[in-house]
Formats: sequence, C-alpha cells, structure tokens
Amino acid sequence: MHLTKQAEQIRAVLDGINPLNAGKKRDKTIVLLHKFFPSTESLEAQLKKYRREFEMSEQANAELKRKATAGERESMAKRMETAQLQSD
Repeated sequence: MHLTKQAEQIRAVLDGINPLNAGKKRDKTIVLLHKFFPSTESLEAQLKKYRREFEMSEQANAELKRKATAGERESMAKRMETAQLQSD
C-alpha cells in the first residue's frame, strides 16, 4: 500500500510537468524516486523469499500426494487380498 501511494505521488508530479515548472518538478521527482526504488527492491527481495518457500511447499505437497496415492493402492490391495482369503 505504501509503494502504491508513492507511485501515485510520482505519477501526479510527472503529470503536472509543463515548460514553466519542469526544473522544480524534476527535482521533486528525483527525491520521490530515491525513496521509491529502495522500497521496491526490498519488496522484490521479500517476494523472492516467499516464492522459494511456495515452491518448496508445492514440492512437499506433490511428494505427500504421491505417498498418499501409493498408500491407498497398498491399502486397496490388502483389502482385496483379505476379501479373497475370506471368500476362499
């Protein structure tokens, strides 16, 4: 939310540039950008961390699904064997 407000401020300053105030608006834009870019870099680093964690979770979930499927097959085979033995 903070980055969105900063981006809106930058956009507003840029939209207000005209030949008579270009120098002043340029200086104001530079100040705003110096605050904005470090925040975006920090956010990007945090998102990379979350992306790695998410990918690891997806891999763990896939492994658990594989194990569950294998366990279900084994359980079904044992139930069929038990039913066969009971019918014999």
